[in-house]
Amino acid sequence: MKVFLTVFFLTFTVFSADKTQRVISLAPSLTEILCALDLQENIVGVTDFCKDPYKQTDFSKLRVGGIINPNFEKMLKSKPSVVFTLKSKGNKTLKLNSYGMKVVTLNHINLDGVFNSILVIGKECGIEEKAQALHDRLKALLVEKDFSNGKKVLVTISRLSSQSNIRLWVAGNDGFYSRLLNLCGAQNILQENEKFTQVSIESIIKMNPDVIILLRDKMTDEEKEQEINFWKKLPSLKAVSEGSFHIITGDEIMIPGPRFPSVLKKFQAVPE
Repeated sequence: MKVFLTVFFLTFTVFSADKTQRVISLAPSLTEILCALDLQENIVGVTDFCKDPYKQTDFSKLRVGGIINPNFEKMLKSKPSVVFTLKSKGNKTLKLNSYGMKVVTLNHINLDGVFNSILVIGKECGIEEKAQALHDRLKALLVEKDFSNGKKVLVTISRLSSQSNIRLWVAGNDGFYSRLLNLCGAQNILQENEKFTQVSIESIIKMNPDVIILLRDKMTDEEKEQEINFWKKLPSLKAVSEGSFHIITGDEIMIPGPRFPSVLKKFQAVPE
């Protein structure tokens, strides 16, 4: 009986470990959720763009290529028990399934998707309580505001100074940033249901936003000054004439994940 219990215990331990120890993440935002849940040691594969913002874990030996074109051979060699990926228009999930890998597809187009991912990843990795605690802690930071009469804000990720044909990638109303603007009491001026869409400078002049926000992971002071000077060439824009063009930087800016409170704080710091 004692031998049987020992064997049962060892078997159960191995089975439990197998469920959580071999995880591949195919998106930086998913990797950040895994790291926020202290699952760094369970990760066996990440994209070339993933990093750990919390414990600064070295993932250099775990790179499995890009988000769009992962190295399937390297992924197979890592023997993952689950692969987390984001919803896309490609056939990446089908290909992963054809190799016999278990794939969990998530969607981070909005803030609710991020919250849902935390719970799904927690369940898949057997740490539901910890995931629920993180979920609740982050959600408690959301304080709703009336944005019906708020300022109309244009959010772009493109540098005007680097454009030859002057078409900027602008955040649409179906995305992550619109929600953050609403939490600041403001509105996204672009109402198209796209995460990002290209907009001409003529269209921006026609929209005439109250505020323009440029999002970049990093910019030098010289680049910031250059960008501000380029926008000053468009004084007919209300945001420019009133000095409401703002540059927000940070490595978390472009990642819709558990560090969104930092992004929200930076949005809230933009003068009304």
